[in-house]
Amino acid sequence: MRKCLITCLLLFLAVSLWSQREYPMTDSLVNDYSGMLTWRQRDSLEQRLRTFNDSTSNQIVIIITPRLYDEEIIDLGVRIGHEWGVGQKDLDNGVIILIKSKCEEESFGDAAIVTGLGLESVLPDAFCRRIIDDQMISHLADTDYFSALVAALDVIEPVCCGEYNYKDYKNEHARKRTPDDIAGSITLWLFVTLGVGYIFFRIFHRKKPRTGGGNSSDGDDSDSSYSSYDDDDDDDDDDDDSSSGFSGYGGGDFGGGGAHSRF
Repeated sequence: MRKCLITCLLLFLAVSLWSQREYPMTDSLVNDYSGMLTWRQRDSLEQRLRTFNDSTSNQIVIIITPRLYDEEIIDLGVRIGHEWGVGQKDLDNGVIILIKSKCEEESFGDAAIVTGLGLESVLPDAFCRRIIDDQMISHLADTDYFSALVAALDVIEPVCCGEYNYKDYKNEHARKRTPDDIAGSITLWLFVTLGVGYIFFRIFHRKKPRTGGGNSSDGDDSDSSYSSYDDDDDDDDDDDDSSSGFSGYGGGDFGGGGAHSRF
């Protein structure tokens, strides 16, 4: 009898631990199991993703979880995408943004973008990694999960619609970095030129005989009005509470595409 009770207890614990690893399908596109988003932020993202789903048929799902239970984050994202059927069955056009938040048991943070089979060509692994590193990590490190998600969606949504691609992204970011480099070079050149000119002026001024010197005023017109790249455009407060036509997931499949980065 005692042996039977122990066996039942072990079986119960095993089932409990397994159930913790499962993520049952929900009727929401934003699933925050870590409580990192406010209700207003969650509702704003939910409305945005439902509108995107209704207008394009592409489905983007956000999942924030405190634990991975020793499962690789990409594998977890693929498994959830397959089990839930994110994206349309005939298009496999689903995307999962999966964030593992920091907690006492697992102090590291991890962010992944996992793509359905139909979107792997427009969102290759290298592109997903760039989106995470360029758009998300800095916000996540500051515990600003909402801004990280908004920044990622600002890139992913037009890509899914065919309005944007990886080449455009790389060219755009190259252009954004170029003005900084040019400004830095011009500033350095200006300081060196002024420094050399000042030295020659001092030498020349010392050699000339004094005939009742006048005051020379150096007009410093260095207008350093420098505008750094700032992509902190506040997300529009969409208070439209009207329910969209989202009717659940469409049975899309995932093949393992995606990338992740820790923070």
